[in-house]
Amino acid sequence: MTPLVYVRYLDHVLFKDMDPGAYSEPSVRETVGWLASENERAIQLIWERQLGEGATMQRATGLVILKADILELKHLNDRYIYKGKQGLT
Repeated sequence: MTPLVYVRYLDHVLFKDMDPGAYSEPSVRETVGWLASENERAIQLIWERQLGEGATMQRATGLVILKADILELKHLNDRYIYKGKQGLT
C-alpha cells in the first residue's frame, strides 16, 4: 500500500511585472498525498488518481518535490476513513 503523507516544503516563486524586492524568498507550502516514489534527490507525491476497471490509461495529478526543499514530511495514519453514507468510521 502506498503511504499517505503530509509534506511542508519550499516552492519556487514566479513573479511577473512586480516589484522584485517583494519576492526574494521561496514560498512555504504544504500538501498531502500518496508517496508514489522517491530517489536520492526527490519524491513523487500524487494527490489525485484514477481508479476503477475499464480505465485504459493510468492518470494522476501530483508533484515532484526536491528533497532539499522539504521542511517536514510525516506519515499520516488512516484512523478516520470516510465511507459514503456510513460517515467517518
